[in-house]
Amino acid sequence: AWPAPLGITLRVPTGWERRNTPRAVVSHTRDKEAVLLLTVAGKGNDPVQIARESEKQAGARLLEGARTMQVNGLRAVRSLVAVDSSRGTTTLDLTWIAHGGLVYRIVGLSPTPRFGAYRPLFDQTVSSFRGMIPADSAQLRDIRLRVVPAQAGERLTDIVRRTGSSWSAETRLTQTPAFETGTTVAGRSGRCWVAWQEWISGETDIRGRM
Repeated sequence: AWPAPLGITLRVPTGWERRNTPRAVVSHTRDKEAVLLLTVAGKGNDPVQIARESEKQAGARLLEGARTMQVNGLRAVRSLVAVDSSRGTTTLDLTWIAHGGLVYRIVGLSPTPRFGAYRPLFDQTVSSFRGMIPADSAQLRDIRLRVVPAQAGERLTDIVRRTGSSWSAETRLTQTPAFETGTTVAGRSGRCWVAWQEWISGETDIRGRM
C-alpha cells in the first residue's frame, strides 16, 4: 500500500476504503469511525528516538506505557494514548517501526468506547508491516495514461475500436460530453472527452487501457 521505492508492504482491513497520498497511506471504515494512517515519522534506525521526537513536536505524552517490540524482525515501539475532544474520547494506537533508514508510524484511531472492536484489526495491520520481497514486486502493476489523438469525425467508441483498447464487456465506458479544445502547440484544435471505467464486477484492479 505504498510506492515500491520505499520497499515496504502493509495490509489494511478487508472492506476498508483506502487511498495513497504523497504523505500518507489512509484507510478507514465507510463511516470513518475508525481510521488507519501510515506515514514516515523520520530518518534513522531507532524507533524510540523518533517517537520521542514526535512526542516533543506534539507537546503531548505519547510514550507513557509504551513497549518496545519487534515486527517481523524490525525494531518497533508501540503505545496507546487517549485524547479528549468535543466529540468525546478517542484512543490512538501508535506504532513506530524502523526499516531501511526510515522510521514509519502507524496510527490506528477510533472512539474509545469502540476501540475494543477495532483493536484486533489494528493489531493485524501492524503485524503485516514488513520489507518487500521479490514476490511482492512481481505483483505490482503500473498504471499508465495513454493519450490517443482522435481522427476527423471519430467518436469515443470509434477510438476504442481503432486503438484495440482492452476494455471489455465487464466494464462500462463512461464519458463527459465532448468539449472543444483550444489550439495546441502543434497548431491543432478539436474535440476532447474525459473518459473512465466503471467496474460492474466489483474488481478493484485496473486492467483496461485507453
